[in-house]
Amino acid sequence: MFGLAFSPSRFGDLERGVKAAAGELGFANAETGAASLAAEELTGRELQALANHLTVGETYFFRDRAAFEVIEQVVLPELISAKSDARKLRIWSAACCTGEEAYSLAIAVQRVLPSWAKWDIKIIGSDLNSRFLERARSGIFGAWSFRETQPSFRERFFRKVADTRWEIRADLRAMVEFRPFNIASGGSPCPGETFDLILCRNALIYFSAEKAVQVVEELTRNLGEGGWLLLGPNETHLAERTELRARPFESTLFFQKRTAPSNTPENTRFSWRTAAAEPSEVGSPTENFSPATFDVPAANEFTVTTSPSDEPDSLSDAVSSGESVVSAGEAPEALLEPVRKLADQGFPDDALAEWNRLMPRIKMIPAAHYLQASILLALGRATEAEVALGRVLYLDAEHVLTHFALGQLLRNRGRIRHADDHLATAERLARALPAESLLPDGDGLTAGQFAATVAPLRTPTAS
Repeated sequence: MFGLAFSPSRFGDLERGVKAAAGELGFANAETGAASLAAEELTGRELQALANHLTVGETYFFRDRAAFEVIEQVVLPELISAKSDARKLRIWSAACCTGEEAYSLAIAVQRVLPSWAKWDIKIIGSDLNSRFLERARSGIFGAWSFRETQPSFRERFFRKVADTRWEIRADLRAMVEFRPFNIASGGSPCPGETFDLILCRNALIYFSAEKAVQVVEELTRNLGEGGWLLLGPNETHLAERTELRARPFESTLFFQKRTAPSNTPENTRFSWRTAAAEPSEVGSPTENFSPATFDVPAANEFTVTTSPSDEPDSLSDAVSSGESVVSAGEAPEALLEPVRKLADQGFPDDALAEWNRLMPRIKMIPAAHYLQASILLALGRATEAEVALGRVLYLDAEHVLTHFALGQLLRNRGRIRHADDHLATAERLARALPAESLLPDGDGLTAGQFAATVAPLRTPTAS
């Protein structure tokens, strides 16, 4: 029926839920109602009453900060890049409870994709519990739903409707649709469509082991090629039998539906030389990211700083606190060497995983973000690379090769004016240096050599 499994330690919860449903349905007493519900074939009304009283709800906005940071910094940029032609995204918050997770996803999409209004975006929130769905559709939430966010978050995305009640913005509400759906029954809340991202967190722990595996297999079938799945931290083992590949990050684990094998060349690191030698193919613009104005502190608006001594949770926090994450006597290049080695040996996915593992120690090193961007570019993940290059300029606005890389990247994506701005900046910065000086991250390239190479790459209309 619902797929729920109650261990002996939870028999009390089962008894209370069944008795509450019996009372709601108008039985003379709880015992008679419980016996009737257990003996007869149930009507839709009876099933709904049981679902409302047997399912558990616990959620709030941006629950699991680490997971949402990965969604904003990796998952959505990858999907946006892959879907830039169709401009269509489908996201499913399964077992969405009262809707905070689904609306958090809508906010994340708007933050990552400035041109979201030009896309066909649908976020589905589904749940068994009709009362949860009613509250979700209302879009009105109390203080408890905001317990992991700062007041500025409420003020930006909600309007106050009572002393302790806040209503989500209409444009965000319009992105989300809530539907009744039983994930244990199989199928999809959107028959005929596949999803690019599915979140099903902490719902499967209430199922039998066999049923939980079946649900994950069905969720996998509902993913499109390259689609992402996020399970709860105690549920990740359920994906072992599926066609999903693990995508580990520093504090969370995602899964991605396998795509065709990559034809990545042996030397996967981006090189200024190969970029300069390859002609740019001007294509149609995709989403309107601009590294020059990239908002680096992507997560800190949503986080509560508990004490000044806490580790900064965003790049801007680290900069403003003067943090140095490289220990005294520790050479930045030595820290990056394992990543470079994996990239040069032709293992870009492993190089990226190693970069993520090292991230807390290297996040203040411009060369680290440049290296990450070079690997992402070699993998064809241009949108993520653009974000990484934006972080380089946040740390070092005069990083010559980053301006060059952005110029080439933007040119290939049809954004000629922005591309020429970066190429002109790269040339100007190089010419301001002694001709024989070596450029950072240039593999022996001198400023003079670079300036002579980059000048012909600018379009004739560049000022």
